[in-house]
Amino acid sequence: MVRLLLNGLVNILPLTNNKVKNMKTFIRGVTTGLLVSSSLLISTTLLAEDNLNNEDARSGGYLKIGFGYKYEETPYHDEKNGAALFLSGRYQFNNGLYIEASHGANELSLGNSVGFNFFNTEHWSFDAHITQAHGSTTMRFNLKDESGDIMVHNMDRSDTQMLGLRTTGTYGQTTIQFIAAPYSFNQDYDDGVFASAWLAHSWQIKNWELYASAGVNYRSKEIINHYYATSDEIVALDVPILPAYEAGGGFDIITQVGLSYPVSESILFESYLRYTDVSDSIIDSPAMQIFSSLNERSENVTEFGLLFSYVF
Repeated sequence: MVRLLLNGLVNILPLTNNKVKNMKTFIRGVTTGLLVSSSLLISTTLLAEDNLNNEDARSGGYLKIGFGYKYEETPYHDEKNGAALFLSGRYQFNNGLYIEASHGANELSLGNSVGFNFFNTEHWSFDAHITQAHGSTTMRFNLKDESGDIMVHNMDRSDTQMLGLRTTGTYGQTTIQFIAAPYSFNQDYDDGVFASAWLAHSWQIKNWELYASAGVNYRSKEIINHYYATSDEIVALDVPILPAYEAGGGFDIITQVGLSYPVSESILFESYLRYTDVSDSIIDSPAMQIFSSLNERSENVTEFGLLFSYVF
């Protein structure tokens, strides 16, 4: 374990010769090395002290496939309104590795993820977790250059997956979750931090289950600028319709309510309403404002679903 950390430090120490430019990369490397080594340290010492923390503690999983109606308006893509498939599930292998998909109703977090569950207590689990900090974006503008000719300006960005630590606490019907991810796998830009905090609670009323959650996602300025800054594009194109813009970090606030009813042993009726107040750092981007206006899109995200799910 110590050798792993030292090897990581040796590999990144030469980068400091480039002073300021590579300092953030150095810090990110050290942070990642400490995260990995701490995970190994905890898993090799504390696991022996708690009989709940064996490799089979959370092995196994579930799969839920749903079909129904979905309405979604968002600044990122055209409105969705009609039949839709929903998929959510989780499977953890005996060695602690897991895969997750979260595209359904009453989910604490969204998207696909993988990770390693290295420590569990009666109420808490700790994972080295790879999460999606931002999805891919596609923005295209038809602009006029100085001669009046039409030119197409593209702002296409791939998604960003990040590695960090996730901790989840469960107390009866209440769930608490925190994620801190300092390492990005996106090769198009350096650094960046993603973090989130969630609180969810469910109530059982006869056969009905009611659900409510609230959360906040934080993206640092490096992440938001990669997707929404216009400074680089203005320098290259010199077009006044997109003024220069550089963002700071920003918070998305997400709230959700939902309900479910067991139609049979394996079939659930589910419904949910999710609302996301998108960060001002994103909404204030001239590229986002123009693109949303041209396509008549909402500034925030509203999603409603009505579905039947089969649980395997």
